[in-house]
Amino acid sequence: MAWTEEEREEIKNELWPRVKDPSLPAREQMEAAMGILEAYWNQSVEFWYDRNWDERHPSYKRYGAGFLAHHAHLFPEAIRAGLIRHFGTNPDLLVPGHIRWAPEGSPERKAMEAELKAENPE
Repeated sequence: MAWTEEEREEIKNELWPRVKDPSLPAREQMEAAMGILEAYWNQSVEFWYDRNWDERHPSYKRYGAGFLAHHAHLFPEAIRAGLIRHFGTNPDLLVPGHIRWAPEGSPERKAMEAELKAENPE
């Protein structure tokens, strides 16, 4: 079952300082970053679960690839390449600027895409 919002925020608050601490070994920073990605994935799973879509939510690893495609800049350069090597990137999985997954063609996905278009008119 999904973590509560409070649990997710506690995890992120605990792990972000570890991710950004250059005195820690890269392995420890990476482990903390993976914990943060898991908290975001969990938030996305909860969003999916509440909508009862037929399409399954992406796995943690697939979600990580979508997240990193748009949010890798949040992580220190020293570990960014390692995260991308582990998860890959998939810019089509998530709408840029969003952390929650929604299936292609769903009203929620369309709303995210419309928001993005409004922020970045051509």
